[in-house]
Amino acid sequence: MEQEANAGKTEEMQPGIPESYGVGFSTFLYKTLPHFLTARQGVYSPLNAYITLALLAELTAGESRGQILSLLEAEDVEVLRTEAAAIWRANVWEGRDGTSLLANSLWLRQGICCNPAVLSKIKSFYHTACYQGVMGSLEFCQSQQQWLDANTRHQLSEQAEHIFMEPDTILGLASAISFQACWMDSLEKEKNTREVFHGSEGDIICEFMHESARNNYYWGERFLAVRRFFQEGSTMWLVLPEDGHSPEELLRHGQVISLVLEEESWENQGEAWVTLSLPKFCVSSEFDFCKGWRELGITDIFDEERSDFGPLVNRDYITVSQALHAASVTIDEQGCEAAAFTAVSMEMTSALLEELEEIDIRLDRPFLFFITSPFGQILFAGIVAKPL
Repeated sequence: MEQEANAGKTEEMQPGIPESYGVGFSTFLYKTLPHFLTARQGVYSPLNAYITLALLAELTAGESRGQILSLLEAEDVEVLRTEAAAIWRANVWEGRDGTSLLANSLWLRQGICCNPAVLSKIKSFYHTACYQGVMGSLEFCQSQQQWLDANTRHQLSEQAEHIFMEPDTILGLASAISFQACWMDSLEKEKNTREVFHGSEGDIICEFMHESARNNYYWGERFLAVRRFFQEGSTMWLVLPEDGHSPEELLRHGQVISLVLEEESWENQGEAWVTLSLPKFCVSSEFDFCKGWRELGITDIFDEERSDFGPLVNRDYITVSQALHAASVTIDEQGCEAAAFTAVSMEMTSALLEELEEIDIRLDRPFLFFITSPFGQILFAGIVAKPL
C-alpha cells in the first residue's frame, strides 16, 4: 500500500490563504466542542472532524450536502474547499522540533464504479489517497488499520485495530492528524512532585510538573487561564475553572473559546510572575460521531430514503453506518504528542437488498464461460460439458 505524501512547512497567511480563513471553522468550534466534550474526561479533534465532514460534503449532493454545509457554515462546496484548503496549509508543517501532519484516504470496494471527476477533486483539494480492495477481507482491513496507525504516528494503535470494514461496506473514509512539539522552555524534571489531584471521581496521587516564570494570564467569567508555547509556534492553553464550576460549563458558556480564538483583543489579561503546577497527563477518547452529527442537524446521510451519495457512486440506498473518532493527547516535561483519526463507513442498506429477488444458479449441466480483459475484451470462451 502506497501512502500519499502530505507533509509541508506552514505557509504564511498571505499566499493563497483568504482573509476569511477560519471563520467557518470557528463557528464549528462553538457548535461542537460543548457537544462532544461532555464526558468527565475526554479529548476530541475538531480540526479532524471538520476535514472529515468537508470530504463527506464532496461525496454527497442535495440535502445531504446541504446539512453538512450548514454545520460547517459554508455557503457552498466551493467556499468550503477554499476554507478547508487554507486550514490544511496552515496546519501541515514539519520541523526539527515538531510536526503537524494531516492525511486523508478513501477505501473503495473492488469493482465499484466511481465518478473520476470527484476522485480527482478530493485528491487535489484534500490530498486524499484512494485504495481499492475486497471489503471484509483481512488484508484490506489491515491495510486501513496500518494506514491509520502510521498517520497517527502509532499513538492510536490499539484504537486503529478496532476499525473493520464489513463485507457490506461500499466505501470507507479515513482522516488523520498527528502532532508533536517540544516546549519553548522545557520543564525541569527535578522539580516534579507527587501530589493530590482532586478528580471528578475522587482524589488521586499523580506527578506534577512546576514552573515559576514571567507570563501573561487571562481571566473571564468563571475561569483563569495561562498558556505555554511550543518551539514551532504552537500553543497550549491551560484553563482553570473557578470553584464550583466545571470545564463542561465553560464550554457551554462559550467565553473560553472566544479567549482562545481572540487572545489579542481580550481585555481581561495581565502580566505576572506565574507559578504553574501542571500534572503530567495522557488523555484518550473513542466515540461514534453518528449520534452527535444527527443531533447537530446532519441526518440525511444516515437515512436510506434520503441519503444522496450520487456525486461519487451512482447507487441508491447508501448510508453512513459508522463514524468512529479516536484521539489522544500526552504531555510531559519535554512537550506534547497528540493524534486523532475519524473512520467513516458507508454501506448499502437492507432496503435495497429487500427489493432484489432471490435466484439460485446451479451449474449442474453444460454451461458457457468467458474470460475478459480489464478493458472488456473476451480473452477466452468455452463450453463446459464434462468438468473432469
